[in-house]
Amino acid sequence: MGNLIFYLIGFFVVVYIARTLGEKAMKHLDTEQKAGLIDLFSKQRRYGSAIILCLVILFLIVLQFKLVTPLVAFSTYFVVMISYMLFKYYKTYTKLTENNYPPEYINKIVFASLLATLGVVTFFALIYYEFLMK
Repeated sequence: MGNLIFYLIGFFVVVYIARTLGEKAMKHLDTEQKAGLIDLFSKQRRYGSAIILCLVILFLIVLQFKLVTPLVAFSTYFVVMISYMLFKYYKTYTKLTENNYPPEYINKIVFASLLATLGVVTFFALIYYEFLMK
């Protein structure tokens, strides 16, 4: 439990770096393309937040009422979250490509997304080890 703060700090650092890289990728877009991003992803952001919230609530309910063992709950949650993230990144890539965004921008966004995913996977793996394997 004592390492949790270090895991959280590491997680936030990686996510911050990924977000910074994503923002720096914007320099490859003109003003019209930047404005187009808002319209292109507004529905996805709205539904994405609701999906994440539902998954977290479901996970906490499963743990609270001990519907399955913590190992099964955590493993299932991990797989579902990573699958959702990868699906979301695929949809983002597809939308950007279909709407003729510059390859330089798309490549930087893909890299930032993969970095964020790596941060999430590492965080989950450390938490998994810390709480379930000891």
